[in-house]
Amino acid sequence: NENFFWCVRGWMDLHYALT
Repeated sequence: NENFFWCVRGWMDLHYALT
């Protein structure tokens, strides 16, 4: 299941974009 990885990847990307 790469759905979890995708979720984390998107969240991390968003987090880095905000900081």
